[in-house]
Amino acid sequence: MIKLSNGDDAECLYVNGRLKKKAGYDEYTQWSGKLRGTDVIDLQVYNRCCGYAWGLDVIVDDHTVYHDWAGTVTSYGANNNDGSRENQIVHAVHFRLGSPPTPPPDDSGLSSQWCGKEPRIGGNSTSTKRVPRIKLVYAYPSDRPDRFQQYAQLIQSDVQAVSDKVRESSLGLKSLRFDTGTSCGRRYVNVARVRLSKPLKYWRSGCARGDRLYAAAAEVKRALARDRKRFPLGHAHPLENYAIYADGFFGGRCLEAGIAQRSQDPLPAWQNRANDGGYVAMVNGGGEDVPRSGPPDFAEGEPVWYRRDTLLHEIMHNLGAVLNNAPHATGLGHCTDGPDLMCYDDGNGSRSWQTYPCEDPSATLQLLDCNSDDYFDPYGTLRDWRGRRMWNTYDSVFMCYVRTCTRNLKPPHARVTVGARTVHVGSAVSVSASGSTAGASAITHYEWFLANERGRARPLRQLNDRPSAEIRLTKAGIARLAVRVTDAYGSYSVAWGAVRVVRASRAGMRQRQARAIGAR
Repeated sequence: MIKLSNGDDAECLYVNGRLKKKAGYDEYTQWSGKLRGTDVIDLQVYNRCCGYAWGLDVIVDDHTVYHDWAGTVTSYGANNNDGSRENQIVHAVHFRLGSPPTPPPDDSGLSSQWCGKEPRIGGNSTSTKRVPRIKLVYAYPSDRPDRFQQYAQLIQSDVQAVSDKVRESSLGLKSLRFDTGTSCGRRYVNVARVRLSKPLKYWRSGCARGDRLYAAAAEVKRALARDRKRFPLGHAHPLENYAIYADGFFGGRCLEAGIAQRSQDPLPAWQNRANDGGYVAMVNGGGEDVPRSGPPDFAEGEPVWYRRDTLLHEIMHNLGAVLNNAPHATGLGHCTDGPDLMCYDDGNGSRSWQTYPCEDPSATLQLLDCNSDDYFDPYGTLRDWRGRRMWNTYDSVFMCYVRTCTRNLKPPHARVTVGARTVHVGSAVSVSASGSTAGASAITHYEWFLANERGRARPLRQLNDRPSAEIRLTKAGIARLAVRVTDAYGSYSVAWGAVRVVRASRAGMRQRQARAIGAR
């Protein structure tokens, strides 16, 4: 199968010198003919005016063997938005299927092959540092071996597949931003490796109640925090969710393919709690308890497409799908549209009965929001069953414009000024982030946080989007005030200032009361 998409202005596909498919401006099409290793593939991209973009994917046996993607149609053109090459062929590819060339350097997609040195516990990234991201984690029980090298390629190909699925579902504009960047470059996912403190028996014992999700998530976060020497104001930075490949958790009485945390905030704005980060999605692997080798497919007996759909299903829960007030919601985080990534009978009585409004489930793969009306709509606004606007996961901060997903764009520079160094308990202090400067794009959001002496931060949601504010401090000690500024690409920066909060003496309080009475 060969897919053409993201075209600006026209793409032509030739196989063995014969024209097989054409794609016009922003048109998605595919050629489903059978491919052999000796076939010669040609792609020509013609530009009539202004900027240009292209997208080519060659897929053999459900595996992407060649991915060539540059620019984003309707948004930002290839080669740094070049508009100088009009009425000419701007990109041409010619190769034999058995030996595809290296994609051009402007390609911004993920590689189909994993490459890199074996990661440390935290797996520090090199290309997605100051952006909201999904951190991949390989976790294994204390009495089982570390099989990361066995599954590294599997994780890379899974992430590439789910990223491509989201891209295709969003008209070629957006995809998921994973933590990327290894010693081989920015197109390879950065995976943290965590050895859990408990044996396999412990993790399987709590599967029915979901206890293991929270316990494993807490261990993973602690391990990452220790390795990274966690940034101050942990709530504000880094802004990330976690996708955990839990080796060994599947088996025995634990037959759940995955599990995840989700938000039920319907607010249709960037302040939605699903954008706060810290949510965990888990893909369970295992099978027979073989001491030294795990199943080659990670979860024994599950087809590749099912494992990948499980990963994306759980990640979409993290992003806020499916709200209980969605038009076709089951009430337990899923929907009733049949062949849909988030829809199945989850046991909630008649609310979970499935319908098939899109296609016969036997003739289609699972879709990302059938009819775009429950949780993911790239066309516009979602509305609940009462007709009110609700949260659209397409607007999640963990989505990115395709061209920027693996790039570390210049972030804004946050700067905060505090009106006083010392204040009394109950007094208000003025803070300002007006001195912050933009990076690759204009600053679009301001978020304020208040942290105690231990560094625990809580968001001050009532002050969101205000470059300046007044914050009333009610506890004695050192109060740390932080601001996170974010630009249109999702890049952010954090700055903070400290204020000493002291209790006023009784004499001082009487003097202030007297002055207040006199002022009346």
